[in-house]
Amino acid sequence: MGSPHTIDASLRPSEAGAVLGLSPKTLANWRSQGTGPAYARVGDRITYRLSDLLAYRSARMVRGER
Repeated sequence: MGSPHTIDASLRPSEAGAVLGLSPKTLANWRSQGTGPAYARVGDRITYRLSDLLAYRSARMVRGER
């Protein structure tokens, strides 16, 4: 796993969920539905890159109207 302070750190689903404010179960549901942030699967291990999570969150920002 990469350093937690680098933008391309590899995060476990529990860590990725904490970044997005979601449960690991929500991320698992999204993976099975083919939605949500990009992830990597190597064997039975799932990881998310921090940069992908931040991009996913940024793309869904909603600006308030005045």
